[in-house]
Amino acid sequence: QLLCGDTSARMSALNWEGSKLAFIQATVSSGRYGTAMPTWAQEYGGPLRTDEISDIVQFVLNWETEELCSQPLFEYPWPETIDELLVTFPTGDAVRGEELYTTYGCSGCHGNLDDSTSATVGPWQGNLAEEAGTRVEGMSGVQYVYESILHPNNYVVEQCPNGPCGDSSSMPTNFPARMGDSETKPQDLVDIMTYLGLLP
Repeated sequence: QLLCGDTSARMSALNWEGSKLAFIQATVSSGRYGTAMPTWAQEYGGPLRTDEISDIVQFVLNWETEELCSQPLFEYPWPETIDELLVTFPTGDAVRGEELYTTYGCSGCHGNLDDSTSATVGPWQGNLAEEAGTRVEGMSGVQYVYESILHPNNYVVEQCPNGPCGDSSSMPTNFPARMGDSETKPQDLVDIMTYLGLLP
C-alpha cells in the first residue's frame, strides 16, 4: 500500500498530490500526528540530519520490486453489520485496543478517553458508549460506530470541538483497507470498540 505504483494506495487514501519520495520523506521527517510514530528530522525536533533522512527514504524506496508489487492487495470483505463480524471475531481485547487507538491515530483527533478537553478535531470519545445509541434512530450504538469507522461520511455529528462539524467528515476513509489488509486484521477494529466500551 505504501510503495507500489506511481501513486500508491496509501498516498491515494491520504489524498497526497506530491511524489512518492516526498511522501515518504515527509512521513519519516515529521512522524505521524496522533500515532506512536515520532518525528525523526532535526528540523522537527528529532535526532536525524537531512542526509540521514534521505538515506532512510532511499532504503525504503528500494523495497519496491516487481515481485512485491505483482501480488494483489488483500481486501477483507467487511460484512454489513457488526454482528456478522463478531461471528468471526467474537472477543475483543481492551488493553490492545487502547494501544491501537493511538496507533491508528484515533487519539490525535478524538483525544484521550479520560480527558474530555483533549479532543482536537472530532468529538471526544470518552462517553461514546452512552452517546452512540442516540445518534441514529433505530440503530444500536455498536452498529453506528462500526459504520462510522468504515464509512465516516455515512453519519456526521453536528458539533466538533471547534464548532459545527460540516457536511463531510474529516475522518480518514482508509480504515477498511488499513484494518482489512489480512484475514486476521479486523480484530483491530473489535479491540478498539472493546476499549471504547462498546463491546464486552
